[in-house]
Amino acid sequence: MSDRLALVTGGMGFVGRHVISALILAGYRVIGVGHGVNNVPINGFRWIEGDVDLGTLKNIKEVPEIVIHCAGGGSVAFANSNPFEDFSRTVDTTLAVLEYARQCSSIPRVVLPSSAAVYGGAKSWPTPEAELAAPVSPYGIHKYMAEKICQSYAKYYSIPVAIVRLFSVYGVGLRKQLLWDACCKFSEGTASFFGCGNEERDWIHISDAVSLLLHVASFAGEHCPIYNGGSGFAVSNRELLSFLSGYFDNGSELCFSGVVKVGDPDRYHADIRAAKDIGWSPRVTWEEGVAGYAEWFKKGAV
Repeated sequence: MSDRLALVTGGMGFVGRHVISALILAGYRVIGVGHGVNNVPINGFRWIEGDVDLGTLKNIKEVPEIVIHCAGGGSVAFANSNPFEDFSRTVDTTLAVLEYARQCSSIPRVVLPSSAAVYGGAKSWPTPEAELAAPVSPYGIHKYMAEKICQSYAKYYSIPVAIVRLFSVYGVGLRKQLLWDACCKFSEGTASFFGCGNEERDWIHISDAVSLLLHVASFAGEHCPIYNGGSGFAVSNRELLSFLSGYFDNGSELCFSGVVKVGDPDRYHADIRAAKDIGWSPRVTWEEGVAGYAEWFKKGAV
């Protein structure tokens, strides 16, 4: 049994599940904390069901080498409708994780998956990490607040932290957001969507997102480095949906309502030079990833 231990919060979420699998594959023992029931015994993995708060974390008797804090809000729409709960999920849990790390006998490295939503209406594309944060939604504001808490603990308490601002994460198993919505509509013979179709997103496959989260752990420090987690390529919703529709027998023409969702900027495009400078590069193109997603959906999404 490995003596290398990692702690993953939000371990039943989409990103958290993949992070746990990758850590186990890399030779770590892993403790997961969060909501949801895990009934599948996995060698080297222990699940703790509960809130991600200081009490739960302090009951963990072993000290991890790495903490990857995947717990947090995961939806702009949910944050708009439930700002108090989203704040609790994102900001309060981050504070708890950092305070837990501060009190550990041996301080672990902490990695925070944040969001491109902190950029909001960015002024430059591709957007570098030095871009002034300008979130346009409660979701983005809460992610930025979590980042600032990380910077505070890194500076004043010498907690080694690294932040990854993830862009549009997707992949097999994700049953929400644009690709899932589109596959459901295409399979039902409809093709109507929000927006105008010219909105651009930088799609990063879950395997690339996870590899970056694990990679930056080695670079966590008191200076709290921030890295963009994207593919470095922006594609319009119209182009992506047109490509995806080709995998379905749907004669409907793409239709866009022109209605823009609250907190939904026109463009996200990551400048990933900082991540490349530390030896990471994305491996999955959006075409490959979307094709794989469509095939998974058509096989029953199992």
